[in-house]
Amino acid sequence: MTKGSLRKDILRDIKKSLGRFISILAIVALGVAFFSGVKIAPQDMKNTADKYYDDYNLMDIRIVSTLGLTEGDLDEIRKIEGIEDTFGTYTLDALAEYNEKEVVLRVHGLPQSKNINNVNLLEGRLPERSGECVIEKGKNNSITVSLGSNIKLHSGKDEPLSDSLKSTEYKVVGMVQTPYYLSFEKGSSDIGNGQVRNFIMIPQEDFKMGIFTDIFATVKGARKLNSYRDEYFDAVHKVTDRVKNLAKEREILRYDDILKESREKLEKGKKEYLEKKHYAEGKLEKALKEIEDGKSKVENGEKKLIEEERNFNIFIKSGKEQIVKAEMELAKEQEKYENGVKIYNERKALANKGFKSAEEQIKKGEERIATLENKIAEIKAALENPLLPEEEIKRLSVSLQTTIRTLNEIKEKVENVKKELEEKKSELAKGEKELNKSKAILALSREKLEKEKVKLQESERRGLEEFKEGREKIQKSKADLAKGEAEYKDSKKKAYRELSNAWKKIEDGEKDLKKIEKGKWYVLDRKSHYSYVDYGGAADRIDALSKVFPVFFALVAALVCLTTMTRMVDEQRGNIGTLKALGYGSGAI
Repeated sequence: MTKGSLRKDILRDIKKSLGRFISILAIVALGVAFFSGVKIAPQDMKNTADKYYDDYNLMDIRIVSTLGLTEGDLDEIRKIEGIEDTFGTYTLDALAEYNEKEVVLRVHGLPQSKNINNVNLLEGRLPERSGECVIEKGKNNSITVSLGSNIKLHSGKDEPLSDSLKSTEYKVVGMVQTPYYLSFEKGSSDIGNGQVRNFIMIPQEDFKMGIFTDIFATVKGARKLNSYRDEYFDAVHKVTDRVKNLAKEREILRYDDILKESREKLEKGKKEYLEKKHYAEGKLEKALKEIEDGKSKVENGEKKLIEEERNFNIFIKSGKEQIVKAEMELAKEQEKYENGVKIYNERKALANKGFKSAEEQIKKGEERIATLENKIAEIKAALENPLLPEEEIKRLSVSLQTTIRTLNEIKEKVENVKKELEEKKSELAKGEKELNKSKAILALSREKLEKEKVKLQESERRGLEEFKEGREKIQKSKADLAKGEAEYKDSKKKAYRELSNAWKKIEDGEKDLKKIEKGKWYVLDRKSHYSYVDYGGAADRIDALSKVFPVFFALVAALVCLTTMTRMVDEQRGNIGTLKALGYGSGAI
């Protein structure tokens, strides 16, 4: 058999066990692919993270101090060779209420420039005024709030948060992410449950702390290097060594400044103590004088009230007597008026009878006048007849003269009766008018008397109320004096106690001054930053897995191959013998 025949035989065997061959090939390919993927993933993670750090200028160096950091420290750090940029800021922890529980929030000052620790604004806007903040958005925090929400903060310590911040309530105006916090863990705290749950960033101007809590710096050329490689830390450590050298000098200066400031505060405290002592003693002396003056004023007021009350009672008694006298006079006038009414009514009754008779006479007279006037008109009409005889004319003329004379006499009598009637009516009306006038005067007098009675009653009521109020004021003044005396005694005790405490604080301050230790700068690189280390550690753990898991895959593939090949050898044992008999070597087989 030639080698070509052997190859055909091998291909024929592969086709017969194609499933086995493909399974072995797939297992080996999967192992190789898994190894390649897991092996390259850590480096990709670190490269991606490094790009993220560079895009948002994550700090290379963080400097903190036990005595805080000043503008002078910041200026000196800027001068160090290798420092590219610096950023002095403030950080503190505060408590906030979330889901009816208190949680710890870390409060950062928002970077004022685009230089260091920039943030990625995802929603809303950055703070533009005091009382506004941004908060982290994403899965790396355990509390979430919406835009427009208000976050109320308090210190969780004895000192109020208002000593450190201009505002204690902040409105969320934006959602951000920052490379400074990549992990769920935000750090530990000395307030609340000790675990920081999230962070907010507020305007730098909202801090009232005076000195920086942190100074961040970037190193020239560091951005060009991968921050997870040794050459990056070699470049950074050269600069951190220079910062540490500066720290020795600045620590001493800061210590001396604090000693000087503390001594000045102690001297100022002593001066204020003496001023407050003098002020308190003067105020207590003034208060004691006011109490004594108050006692004298109350005694004089009580005497005056008694005298006024006595005079008031005399006045009211006199007023009541005058009213009784006026009521008696009014009763007499009333009786006189009623008698006048009685007489008037009697006269009116008689007059009405006379009026009736006179009116009847007038009526009859007017009827008679009308009759005579008609008769005269008839006679005049008859006299105008030209055919009337002379005798008839004479008779009618005599009758006309007689009728006219009779008419004039009746008219005169009627006018006299009317005149007499009007005079009697006028006289009666005059009497009625006089009665009405007397009635009006009587009513006016009664009204005036009632007003005087009401006025007197009101004066009596008001006077009694005023005297009651006066007595109550006297009693209240006495109670206030008693209270004032008690408060004076308490204030005196409190003042001397506060002065004693103030002096003790001065003494304690002098003791504390002797205990002040030199400050210590801590110059930290990214290896001291939890998020950086945690992320790098995760990548390193994946890299470690890449050295273990592929081995398991290779072993599995080897075992499968061994089992398959062993089975094939058993199956082809007869064919192998034939091949050997034909002269094929072990290598070819």
